[in-house]
Amino acid sequence: MTAAHGFEDGEVIPLDFVLRVIERITSTVGLPVTVDFEGGYTTRPQQVVKNVRRVIQAGAVGINFEDRVVGGEGLLGIQNQVERIDAVRHAVQKESPFVINARTDLFLGTDPKTHSSLITAAIDHEAAYREAGADGFFAPRLPDPSLIETVVDGERSGLGCQRPALWPQTTARQTLRFARSQKQL
Repeated sequence: MTAAHGFEDGEVIPLDFVLRVIERITSTVGLPVTVDFEGGYTTRPQQVVKNVRRVIQAGAVGINFEDRVVGGEGLLGIQNQVERIDAVRHAVQKESPFVINARTDLFLGTDPKTHSSLITAAIDHEAAYREAGADGFFAPRLPDPSLIETVVDGERSGLGCQRPALWPQTTARQTLRFARSQKQL
């Protein structure tokens, strides 16, 4: 959506603009809509809650919520992300069903040769995010089927992966048992 409106990725697109687009989409489709909410437009848990409430008011039923430092380097500390997920889960659970798909960017911008050294951390992130209230877990840029299988075996919330263009979707999903795949562009 950002590129289609002339913005770069990474919360460069203003939140108010995003909310208007969500409203337009949810008012015209008869399907549930989830939003790639990046880092929630803040690092502070209570401000994330306010922003998520605005997303819900715009009509969305869930978010993809990442742990990278938007506009900076690296990842948020796992405890910081857990606090943000926990705050959102507790704030919205009474209002309506809401899906939080926690995304870790552990594998983004890293050499695939080093991915095996990050698997334990990915499983730890998934467990902590699930405990905090995440419904799913997304680990983009993890292309190695054996590593995906290791993460799937170690996690419980349903792994989403980006699959290399050469993978047949049904074969990958059946073989690796992950919950959702997205074709890597």
